[in-house]
This record gives sequence, C-alpha cells and structure tokens, in this order.
Amino acid sequence: MAATIILMVVAIACSDDNARLDSPPPLNAFAWGESLETSADRLARLGWQKDRMQDDRLFLTLPIASEEDQAAANMMGTAAPDKYRIILNGPADKLFVTIVQRNDSNAEIETFFENVKSAYKLNAPAWDSGPGVETTDAGNKLTDQTRIYETDDLLIVATTNKLEANERVSATDTDLGDGTSLELILYSRSLNEGISVDALAGQFESNQN
Repeated sequence: MAATIILMVVAIACSDDNARLDSPPPLNAFAWGESLETSADRLARLGWQKDRMQDDRLFLTLPIASEEDQAAANMMGTAAPDKYRIILNGPADKLFVTIVQRNDSNAEIETFFENVKSAYKLNAPAWDSGPGVETTDAGNKLTDQTRIYETDDLLIVATTNKLEANERVSATDTDLGDGTSLELILYSRSLNEGISVDALAGQFESNQN
C-alpha cells in the first residue's frame, strides 16, 4: 500500500513538472517599465527561482529535470541541465526586453512552441527567415529558423535551432541525440523606441552576412 502511494506521488510530481515545462510564462507576469524585481516576484509564485544578476539582466530558472538528466548529473557530480530560463533585461532597472529560452527534445519543443502561439495569441509570422540547413562532417543535420510575430503590445522574435543526429553516430554515442533550442525575445512596443518588424528583420539579415 505504501509503495503504491509513493508511486502515485511520483507520477503526479512528474505530471506537474511536464505541465510546467510545456507552459510558457504568462504575459501578465512581465511588468513592462517597472523594476525587474516586480516581474521576478510574479514569476516566483509560479516556481521560478532567481539565478543571478549580471549587468542589467536578471536570470531566472525553472528547476526541473527529467529522471534521466538528474541521474546523469548526480553521477557526474554536476548540476542538472538548464532546460528553461527567463532573462529580464532592464537598463535603469526598468523591464524593456524579456528573453525566454527552452531546450529539450524536438517533440517537446514543438509542443512548447504551439503552446506559446496559443497562449500569446500569435497569428502567422509577420516575417520568416525560412529554414537554414547545414550538415556537419559527422552527418548531423542542423536547422535554424527565425520568425517575427506581432501583437498590439509586443514584437516577438522566435528562433529555433534544431539538431537531428546522424543515426549511425547516435546509435553508438548515447550522449548524442536529437534536440531543439527555442529562444523568444519579447520587445515592449511602447518602451523600445523605433522598434519594428522591418528593423528586426534587417538586424537578423545583417548578422547573417
């Protein structure tokens, strides 16, 4: 009976962790134009923890790791991988830009990105770089793509970097597998003077040259 209860508790905890990893931070957690601590306090109520302050940026993490990640970290004596991060950017301690970073399997990131588009009510992107594909010498396929979305209050730059490992390599190297990173940069329209889709797209294109 006791073992059954323990298994139920573990299952519920894992389910809660998965739900938190799949959920984008609510937009009302970001207090635009106010101190970074105001947003950090709101996010703390959702389980986020302050990591460090660096220059004008406050880093927060969501301390969740899969059983496999945690077991590997314990064996190596290192911290579990950081799969979910928020960076609050605030010159003069006023929130102007928020960065959301998520790293996981390809399938998990696809689910998370769909949840982002639904929660933030994002329609078709106002600009899309299209996929850029590169194959490494080892046969791994790297795909990156940047999209820009508009809302009434925000411009959101979404960049995905996807790794599809060479099957021959991943079959012999268990540390190498498929994975995707997603970075969202949220710009407050009212606080970032001169911000526009064209300006952000031009910045991306100049960085590619």
